Formats: sequence, C-alpha cells, structure tokens
Amino acid sequence: MAININTVYKTVLSIMNKEQRGYLTPDEFNKIAKQVQLNLVDKSFYDLNKALVYKSRGVVNQGVADTADKIQEKIDALYKTGTATFTSGSATLPTDIYKIISIVSNDRLRTYEEVKKHEITYMQSSPLTAPSSTFPVYYQETAGTSITTLPALADASTVTVDYIKKPDDPRWGYEINSQYGNKTHDVRTFVSDGLVPSTDIINMLSDTDTGRTNGTYTNVAYTNSGSGTGGTLNVTVSGGVITAIVIGSAGSGYSIGDVLTLSNATIGGTATATITLAGQAIFRHTTFGSTNFELHPSEEMSLVTGILAYSGIVIRDPNITQMASQIIQSNEATKQ
Repeated sequence: MAININTVYKTVLSIMNKEQRGYLTPDEFNKIAKQVQLNLVDKSFYDLNKALVYKSRGVVNQGVADTADKIQEKIDALYKTGTATFTSGSATLPTDIYKIISIVSNDRLRTYEEVKKHEITYMQSSPLTAPSSTFPVYYQETAGTSITTLPALADASTVTVDYIKKPDDPRWGYEINSQYGNKTHDVRTFVSDGLVPSTDIINMLSDTDTGRTNGTYTNVAYTNSGSGTGGTLNVTVSGGVITAIVIGSAGSGYSIGDVLTLSNATIGGTATATITLAGQAIFRHTTFGSTNFELHPSEEMSLVTGILAYSGIVIRDPNITQMASQIIQSNEATKQ
C-alpha cells in the first residue's frame, strides 16, 4: 500500500504549470515531500484522538462513515513488528520507530507496561507496585533509541516490538536524457547503499587477462573487500576479454572504493579481475532510484496540497501557498 511518487510529482508540476508559477526541481520536491509526509503521519494521531472523542459522544456513524476507523487505517499502513535484543541490561530499538505500540514477550504471553524513568523509584518503594515477572515494565532511554526492562532481562534475550514505523524518505529519482537533456523518472527502487541495477561498470574493471572463456555469465561469484552483500553481476566475455559487467540486483552495504574480485572459476583465465566501485555504481551517489510515499492512498490529495503549500515558499510565490492553504482549510472544514 503506497502512493506513487511520480503521480504526485507530475500532479504538483501540472498545477504549478497551469498557474504559470514556475518549476519545482526534483531535489526541492524530495525535501518538501519528506516534511509533508511526516506532517501527515503526525496529524493522523491528532485526527484519531478527535474522532474517538466524537465517537464516544455518539455523533459518529458506523460502517464507511466511521471516521475513527478510517483514520486508524491510515496509521495501520505503517504498522510493523520487530525485535530488540538485550545487552548489558538494555536493548536497542529498531531505527525506524516512530511510535511504540507495545513491547511483548516473543510468545506474546507477557506484556511489558511502559513507565517513565522517573517513576521507577516510586514503583520500587513498595512490594505492591514493584515490577515483577508477572508485572514487568519497561522505560525508554537515550532519546527513545533503547529500552530497559524491570525485572532486567539477560544478555541475548529478545522481546517483540510492535510499532508505527517512520516512513522511508520519499525520493523522485531520475535519469537525464542524453539527447534532449530532460529528466525522466527512474522506476528502480532506491537502496541507499545498494548497487544500481542495469548499470554497466566495465569502466571500473582492472583486468589484463586475455584468456577468459567467451560467453555471458549471470550472477558471477565475487569477493568484496568491503561489507556490501547481495548485489549480483552479469559478465560478458568476448574475444577472451571481459567486454561488459552489468549490475543485476542492488544488494546493500556497498561503498565507494570497495574492491570486487571476480571468480576465475566462472569466467576462466588465470589473472585476477577486480572492480573498484565508483560513485556511479551506488544509488546514493547518483540521481537514480525512487521511493514511493508510504502512506494510505487516501492521503494523495493531502500530499499534493501540502507540497504545493511549501512550494510557494520555496519559489517565493505566496499565491501558491495561499491557494493550497485554502484547499486544506476547505477539506478540514468538511470533516468537522
């Protein structure tokens, strides 16, 4: 469940072009889109609270008219389950956590109640309120990046974390047309430290052997001097030499300067063939690769109007901001 970033970008540009308000570059769009997406996620929690208040008063209908359920659907689009492993009494939380829903044992038979760190002293002052194996608690430390449980769990113990994830940063990736110079949307999935599929990296090859075995080889085995794994290479040998090395899949963990050593057992020859990765082979050093919005499809219009509102500030046209603000206010009014 996601919203296509190319659809949103084209819609924003179409509206701006219709109003003759200028052009929003991909870099500007990506930065604005990130903020608007986070704003909409945060707003969903406030909207849910308001809808639940209305529901408790009996002024919300059932079925498709149940606004609380509709807003909960938006939040559930970012629902995720992970694990946290304990070391020296604390466990590091998943890095993409936005809001913890619950901490439970792996068999889900025991739920850890969240408490504030300053409450621990008072809880432990009485046997009636002290945490125990039947009433375990946890508190967050270091700006919400780790948790500690009471009673303390042994090293290597794990718990299950249910949470709302922080959505991945949206990205409208593009290629530049060599003939016309225009930017065209790149549909490849962006992996920050992954290799760019379909890219020929023959220019990064160091190989003096002319006795390779002719043929086309897929998923050629190699070793990496760095930590990157999972990326695949397709190699073509013609006339005894390597003539093409095309990336098959992205993998992850690659860095500029990593040396990939190809296996002679596959491509023949005796000398070592190595590839020293340059920036054009790794997504984060290029304009390639896209990431869609991780929001419920119903948020598409809110994304467009929110981005337009910020765009008016970026290109210094208050009319765009005013137009988008009026649309947002009108939409909010209909929800009351």
